[in-house]
Amino acid sequence: MSFIVPFYNRYYAFFIRGIKPKQILKNEEIESSKFLNQTNMKYPYPTPKFMVILIQVHSRLNYLKELINSLRETRNINETLVIFSHDIFDQDINKLIESIDFCAVCTLQIFYPFSIQVYPDKFPGHDPNDCPKSIKKEEAKLRKCNNADNPDTFGHYREATIVQIKHHWFWKLNFVFDKIMITKNLKNLHVLLLEEDHYVFQDSIHIIRKLTKEILSDVDLVSLGYFKGKSQLFDPKSLKSWSKAYWWASSNGIGFVIPRMLFEKIKGCSKMFCEYDDYNWDWSLQFVVQKCFKDHLISLYPTFSRVAHLGEWFVNFNWKMALILRVKHAIQTLS
Repeated sequence: MSFIVPFYNRYYAFFIRGIKPKQILKNEEIESSKFLNQTNMKYPYPTPKFMVILIQVHSRLNYLKELINSLRETRNINETLVIFSHDIFDQDINKLIESIDFCAVCTLQIFYPFSIQVYPDKFPGHDPNDCPKSIKKEEAKLRKCNNADNPDTFGHYREATIVQIKHHWFWKLNFVFDKIMITKNLKNLHVLLLEEDHYVFQDSIHIIRKLTKEILSDVDLVSLGYFKGKSQLFDPKSLKSWSKAYWWASSNGIGFVIPRMLFEKIKGCSKMFCEYDDYNWDWSLQFVVQKCFKDHLISLYPTFSRVAHLGEWFVNFNWKMALILRVKHAIQTLS
């Protein structure tokens, strides 16, 4: 299904705010029964026969193209619902997503309703009276700019473009788990979190299912990405191995699967998540896990990452894609 929206801000705002009940689906004939997750309740984290892939999208079209290409090559992708969550309305991005032909079930686009594009000149966007980021507190108080008495830990003031990422992250989770009619009633819903600059490898869904078969009662989630320090590991010797450890944002913060049980825990700590003095959603989640959860999260993950973070590497894009090809070839040897 395609759709056209006037770019004038007030009409765009009305459209984005009104998209919630519309829930535009590419495949209009989809039936809710296709999404029912018939799972084995023996484990707290059951093996999902059907899963949701939730992708946070901003404006990097070149990265998004590579992510979509990687999804096209992912085995069992036709058994998923792929949801793209946007904080801008962009015709080129919409056309790219509408051109997807590999997902036999459907794709879905949702739009963050409190974006800067919708509120360009007032909170939660940029208010004309916002304090400049690096202004000294004393000068801010003299100017009487917004929130002058409350800079962050580093003495900086709010930047709408940065904090929007955290707000969008939390909104999309709530929207998918609690609002979308197809998913809100699935008690065993599992959501794989990706971003526009990620790249998934061809056996990623297979690995999620394989690891959930190995899962024990003390494991809370499965992660597909693994970092050691600042380096993401793609050691061919580790192709068939996985590890179990405490979940850390710095180690397993990309490509992890959130089951409904975990989402309910996060939602129960939403005040702490939102008020924690950090604009990063991952470090805010880390703080919540340590301070609000009764027990630390245990993650099961492949020691050979199945999700690459392209935007995190400070190297040439072509070099990144060359590495991707080598990793894909290594994984193909397992088939």
